[in-house]
Amino acid sequence: MTIAATLEKLTLFEGFSPADIETLANRAHIRSFPAGDALIRQGDLDACMFVLLSGKARVTFHAPGGSREVAVVGKGDIVGEISVLTGSARTATVTAIEPVSAIEIDKPAFSDAIAGRKPLLEHIASIVEQRRAELAHVRQEAEHAEATSSGSFLERLTRLFS
Repeated sequence: MTIAATLEKLTLFEGFSPADIETLANRAHIRSFPAGDALIRQGDLDACMFVLLSGKARVTFHAPGGSREVAVVGKGDIVGEISVLTGSARTATVTAIEPVSAIEIDKPAFSDAIAGRKPLLEHIASIVEQRRAELAHVRQEAEHAEATSSGSFLERLTRLFS
């Protein structure tokens, strides 16, 4: 299957014309990552996204209380799109848990494809809002877990030393 054929099947690219998809596909690259390599690191300011073609990767959110697995992604999943679309730092780390092959799309290519196209921008904005809400929920759960574990630790210390 070609890069263009893969992209046109994905929700993120709904509304793109065949010419837009082809232009984007011509500017994309196939990347390979061995198991254990990071495709994306939380906090980085990279400007590309990946569409997984094969393999699986773990999405991990790092919080003060420790790391938390958010998801395991595989064929057809997209990672890194929030940073490309918003210019913000990476919100999670994505690490290959088996060899991964992925389409890499950089920000300039994506920007050229959507520039000045309000319907595409609206569609993409709704997807980004959904992803951000999911991440906010994960952050909130991680903060709650940290607060709960701190409280129970304090209770244990109080019992032990009272």
